Amino acid sequence: MMSSHRIPTVSVIIPNWNCAPWLPEAMGSLLRQSSPPEQIIVIDDGSSDSSVAWLTAFAAQHPQVILLSGERGGVSAARMKGLSVATGDFVYFMDADDFVSTDLFADFRRVQARAMKISICSALARKCFLMCLPRSATIKPFTSVMSVDCCPAAAPVYVR
Repeated sequence: MMSSHRIPTVSVIIPNWNCAPWLPEAMGSLLRQSSPPEQIIVIDDGSSDSSVAWLTAFAAQHPQVILLSGERGGVSAARMKGLSVATGDFVYFMDADDFVSTDLFADFRRVQARAMKISICSALARKCFLMCLPRSATIKPFTSVMSVDCCPAAAPVYVR
């Protein structure tokens, strides 16, 4: 359980399948965060393009990046594999062909600090759907919803 006095950590989970053309922009957008994630987990799902070579070189230069590989199992299996090694208080699921604004995690952490009961934060970040949730969370019906105008996309923030 998080202490009320520390900044929550974030693990980003990114399934990859033949996304070589988009990886530099996607990964660059994570490295340019004003409040960067502590862990970036990329799960290659049996790619046949140059993405594995690019990701291997990228991970060698950035210690927060973990590259996992596997046989083609689909996006859900790749995400579950990423969840098994994620260490962050919150998890962000991102597609390998997406990119995020530079303040995405800073905005989330600022809102989370104001409302410690946040269990899911969702936002449209360009073309991707952001969902941050505690690693220990179980998805249940919400008892209340709070809309907070703090994120660039005026993201709804859900409170249990």
